[in-house]
Amino acid sequence: MELIKNQHIVFVINSLEGGGAEKVICDWLTEMEPVFTQSRSKVTLLLLDDLPEANVVPNYVNKQTLDSKGKLFSSYTCLKKTLMTNKPDIIFSFLNRSNVLCSLIGRQLDIPAIISERSNTSQHFGNSLKGKFSKLIVRIVYSRASRIIAVSEGVRLDLIANFCIQSDRCTTLQNAYNKDKLIEKSNLEIEAEIPENGFIIAIGRLHLVKNFELLINAYAQSNINIPLLILGEGPLRKKLQKQIDSLNCTNKIFLKGYQVNPYPYIKNAAYMVSTSNAEGFPNAIAEALCLGTPIVATNCESGPAEILADDVYFTTMDAEIVKYGVLCKPKSINAVKSGLRLMTKIDKTAAYRQTLQTRAQQYSFDNVRATLIAEINRLVKSK
Repeated sequence: MELIKNQHIVFVINSLEGGGAEKVICDWLTEMEPVFTQSRSKVTLLLLDDLPEANVVPNYVNKQTLDSKGKLFSSYTCLKKTLMTNKPDIIFSFLNRSNVLCSLIGRQLDIPAIISERSNTSQHFGNSLKGKFSKLIVRIVYSRASRIIAVSEGVRLDLIANFCIQSDRCTTLQNAYNKDKLIEKSNLEIEAEIPENGFIIAIGRLHLVKNFELLINAYAQSNINIPLLILGEGPLRKKLQKQIDSLNCTNKIFLKGYQVNPYPYIKNAAYMVSTSNAEGFPNAIAEALCLGTPIVATNCESGPAEILADDVYFTTMDAEIVKYGVLCKPKSINAVKSGLRLMTKIDKTAAYRQTLQTRAQQYSFDNVRATLIAEINRLVKSK
């Protein structure tokens, strides 16, 4: 299938900081370059905020920074003005603020908008007063989008069940990974020293939703004799370091900060642990599979069960060994401790690691290209 020719497609995202969605949009733009070039499409990337960039945009993309300083109203006025000037054929947005704005502005300017939901919306906002208001906004606004792409089946089911999204307007497109490139990066030398006698790896932004506090407590109570390395930056760094100090674990738990190339760590780890309260489709888990690294993960909504158990409806009251790792009950120190114990029982042979890598082959860019072409063509034809 070929993309309809001579289209102007504008992608919109908050920024290109070091997050999963930011990496995915750059990966998509890179993999779609031959498609866009062949169809003579013009591609623009609009960044709502002027922030340091941890991801590289391909040269063929016209990148513009709006500098709305994270404010919703400023984002709205800047984005609407820019879209009125650019007059694109399709808008394609990532992340909640961009999705809300593109749903609204797309309808106002009669421009078809595809929004990509990257997290489990119900879990992401929670049940605080602010969270309930945010969910109300999503319920009202997302229905104005032309099409919705959910990053996992769990995210899609949540949008349909809780946000009044019609099932025929929402499709699932899981993240994709170039296993060969990840393996190549994992073999590169890095300046930091990697422990020689084994270690556990955890990766993510130091934010409440990743629940590193729980991981640190569970690890400290488990008498594990190999260190825990946590890769990532965020607002909770000082708090987490104080927690590590108070548990007398300064020689066992290390906050390594954000790593441009985390793959040598992932490849050489004994296993990875993820204790998130909510996800969409966790990149770190899928990338660990690509490198054959065993995984312990909380069975949060959404993504871990789809990846590790191959079952979106999987549940557990404690911790269980599943097809491709160990799944634990979310937000439970005891369940994570059980999961860590279960991981020691898995025979992590070369054959087991190869099974994990074979599982990762499901997440290919062929599917990404086919889905994006189909979704864009659908909206162009309907105009």
